[in-house]
Amino acid sequence: MGRPKTKSHRDKAIKVYYSAMEAEQLKKGFSASSCRTLTQYIRDLSLKCPFQVHRNRSFDQFVEEIVELRKEMQEVTGKVVITKENEIRLTELYAEIKDKINKLIDLCMLK
Repeated sequence: MGRPKTKSHRDKAIKVYYSAMEAEQLKKGFSASSCRTLTQYIRDLSLKCPFQVHRNRSFDQFVEEIVELRKEMQEVTGKVVITKENEIRLTELYAEIKDKINKLIDLCMLK
């Protein structure tokens, strides 16, 4: 019986394609690093680098507002009889939704 392997066995591969400029940047970073292989350098970058997830607060706020409007519309339309009062409120809700969507479109167009 042989000794147990001390290195972890890597049997999964992921292909990543880079532009020529990106590949050059990787090679420059690798040459300045203490990594022995380019593979090790890329692995270190991808696994050890702290990544931050940035949420779009404007979109999150938009979704919250739309969910509330949707709940209210379902409440109003869930009633069997559409009264004049409910019809007026539905028209108001429609206008609010349209306004929120237009604001979202404006925010998206800025980026």
